[in-house]
Formats: sequence, structure tokens, C-alpha cells
Amino acid sequence: MSVNSAKVSRYGVAELNIRHSDSDLANVWDGPSISAVFTSPGRQKFVVNGFHYSKDLWKVRFSPPEAGPWNWTLEWQDGVDVHSANGTFDASEGVGPGPVRRHPKNPFRLVFADGSLYPAIGIQDCINNSAGGSTLRWGFDGDLRRGADHHQGSFTDTDTYLSTYSRAGFNLFRWSIDSCSFRLWDRLDSSGNVYLEAEGKLGDDLVMKLREYGFRVYMVLFNRPAFPMNASDPAKMDTIKRYVKYVVARYGAYVDFWELMNESDAEDEWYSIVATYLRSIDPYSHLISTSYPRPDLSVIDINSPHWYQTEDEFSSDRVTVERIQEAKASGQKPVIFGEQGNSGQNWDERSALRLRIHSWTALFNEAFFILWNSSFAKDYRAEAANIYLGPQERGYIANLQTFAKSIDSDVRVASIIVRPPTAVKAYALSSSEVFAAYLHNHRDHKNPSRGTTVQIRIPHEGVAYWYSPETGTASPGFPVSAGFRTLRVPPFVTDIALIVNGRFDGSSLRVR
Repeated sequence: MSVNSAKVSRYGVAELNIRHSDSDLANVWDGPSISAVFTSPGRQKFVVNGFHYSKDLWKVRFSPPEAGPWNWTLEWQDGVDVHSANGTFDASEGVGPGPVRRHPKNPFRLVFADGSLYPAIGIQDCINNSAGGSTLRWGFDGDLRRGADHHQGSFTDTDTYLSTYSRAGFNLFRWSIDSCSFRLWDRLDSSGNVYLEAEGKLGDDLVMKLREYGFRVYMVLFNRPAFPMNASDPAKMDTIKRYVKYVVARYGAYVDFWELMNESDAEDEWYSIVATYLRSIDPYSHLISTSYPRPDLSVIDINSPHWYQTEDEFSSDRVTVERIQEAKASGQKPVIFGEQGNSGQNWDERSALRLRIHSWTALFNEAFFILWNSSFAKDYRAEAANIYLGPQERGYIANLQTFAKSIDSDVRVASIIVRPPTAVKAYALSSSEVFAAYLHNHRDHKNPSRGTTVQIRIPHEGVAYWYSPETGTASPGFPVSAGFRTLRVPPFVTDIALIVNGRFDGSSLRVR
């Protein structure tokens, strides 16, 4: 047995390559037990399992949370032989903020390991591998189709797709196994699991590309779970555990969220067994979700409803708040809409505007969207019709994320009073340093709203900017002092935002 390791950065991925003959193994996937212990510069220990990669090759992957010299030991057991190895590698300092965590004081906020705000907004898409090859195709910037062929549309390659959405500020990707995507297994059976080698490598390529382009990964283990009503059968639950162990070993170093299943149910004991086991072997303590959402279960960390609706855009903020408040009432857990989009058709002339209002309202009400992107064409029709995320929609998300950079991780929902109150709805966030507000004119999207004032409490003296969610431009800054203040809102047509931040100089906003 030979093992190789290389240098890696903090929060990067170190990989041990283990070469050993597989000719004597009846099942290479379930065969040897490979366990590595990584010891940090601060003497903290992390146990990581290995997985079969290809003929005569196994791997162990680990993402080190500390910079400096690391030690590792490895043990291989196949029922006949026991082998061991050890080594070292250096983790350079790196520049990433670390994995995603729940805010230590606000159960509805997400932060990175370094404490900075994670303003998550995600996408999911059909992962087109119909030819069975190693190249993925992605629907991209299509238009209204001609003819009746449902499969016509516009497609592009992985790098173009991910770089485009990353530049627009999308920073989360939901990879739902076997849900408009390839599956990872050939067989899940108590006699032995068999996984798909080519698809496993395709998954490797996907998560590595997602990390390269700045996406965090929200990985769904099952579209429909195995043995959902057999929690009392130890052999069947052991089958699931072996699959979970394989997935965590192979992809855990690249993932930030686990989701047990997609739009499915199981026995309560099934969730308890699988989530508890998942947590016990995950060295990174990633948050766990499931769909249909089960925030009532203590083993589930995230409330993840799905929401498809096409409403009048004048009510888009109101229905968003209603959905979020309903989800928040289920418990003190982050709310991530695991799928969000339109009903009826994925695009219409007002859908980009609805998206803008939805996403800004969600930011100000402590919830997150993963949008099911169907951008191969504009005329995809279904009850759950997903959403078209073309250039206009991406521009609106980019403006939102530019604004979100000026918000710190400690903001909470705050009070704001609008005068007159009849036409404009307002939402606010505040911390000890920052005040932010979002206003939506729910009566008129053609003529400017004039004469509006807001009464707010500014936590810290600083500079205030009015910001356009439509254009991404900001007014010149003006000084404000701390305390209760009444500000006159400049004329605006549909929506406008305010940021007051003593540490913010306006350089990251495009000032008109």
C-alpha cells in the first residue's frame, strides 16, 4: 500500500491516494474499512473515512480548518489484512472564510466560520448527462421556443454557466441526487452496496467546479429515500448507513449542507437513525435538512419548505413575508426555501420584478432562497414551473448582493415606520453598527412615489445612502447622527433601499 499527500490551503482539500490491489475483494465499495485521523497544529483530531475511487485506488479527502503542519495516520482493514500509514502535510493560511455555520445568537442567520455574514442565495438546475459522458450541459439564456419540441432550448458548458451565475452573486448550489440529476448507486442492498464509478467522478468534478466558482454545496442524498418505512430493520438501515458513509467520505470536504431527501417522507425513527449517524461521521458538523420539511425533529437543523407561486407583483413582498413567518413559527431554525420559483410558466414579463421583490424581502426577513433555474427556454410550463434566471434576473441578484456586502452578521429585524402608510411597505435590519431598510411601493409601479418619510433608530453615526435595487446605483452619501431620526425618502417608482453604516464608504456601491 502506498499513500501520497500534497500541500493544501486552509479550508482547501487534502487528498490521500491509497493504492492497493482490489483483486481479492468481493465488493470494492463495501470491502475495506479505511479510517484516517488528522491531527491539527492545535492537537485537535478529526476522523475521516476513505472510499473506493477506481481500480486499485482508494482516496481519503479532508478539509483542514487550521493553517500549519498537520499529522495523519491511516488504517486499512479488509477482514484479512491490516495496514497502516502515516504522514504530514502543511496547510497554508488561505483566504476563505470557512464553512457555513448558524449564527451563535440568531437562529435564523447564517455565517461563515470566521463570523462574517453569509447572504445565501442559491440555484438548482437539471444536471444534463443524458449521453452518459463526462461533460455536463446546462440550460442557459434561452428564449421563447419555436415548435412543439419540449427539449429544444439553449445550453452551455459548466464553466460558462457557473462563472456567469457566480459573477451575479449566486453563492449556493443544491445538488439533488436522482432528481433531474444522475444517481450515485447501482444497488443499495443489505447484501452489499454497489456505486457507479463514472457518476461518482462526475460528482467529484461538479463539487470541485462549484468550489472553484465560489458556490457552497447543498447536497441532497436521496430524491426518494431507501427503506423509508423500515427503520426497525437493522440490515436495511445498515445499508443506508453504508451509503451515507460513502457520500460523506467522498463529498463531505466540499459540502456545506446535507439534505436527507427531496419532497419525500419517512418514519420519524428513520430520520433519527440516519441524521444521527450522518452527524457522527461528518468531521465538519454541517447543518442537516430534509424535504418535506421536518423542523419539529431535533435531528434536523434547517426548515426547508418549497414554494412555487405566481402572484400579482404588488403583493410579492406581502406573500414572501407570510411564507417566511409561517416557516419561522415552526421553530428557531434557519429557513432555506429549498426550491423556489413560479407556477404555470417559468418566465413572464413581470417575473424578474417578482424575483427582485421576493429576494430583497427575504434578505430583510431572515430567510434564504434556492431558485430552481430553468433558463434553457422562457416557455417551460408546469404547476411548479421553476424560474428563468437570465441577464435581467442575474443583474437584480448582483445588485442585491452588492448591497448585502455592507450588512454585518449581527443584524436583526428592526422597527421602521412609514408616513404616509398607505402605499409603501418597509422592512428594516439593525445591529450596533448598521441600519438598513427596504421599501416597496405596493400601489403603483409606474409613477414615482413622493412625499414618503421613514422614522428609524440609527444605531451608530455614519453616512447614509439611498440605493436602487433596479439599477444598483446609490445616491451621494449624507451624514446622519445616532438616535431616532425622520428621513425623507427620495422619489422612487417600485422599490428603494437605505444603508447607514459607520464603517461603509460607498466604494462598493455604484454611486450615480
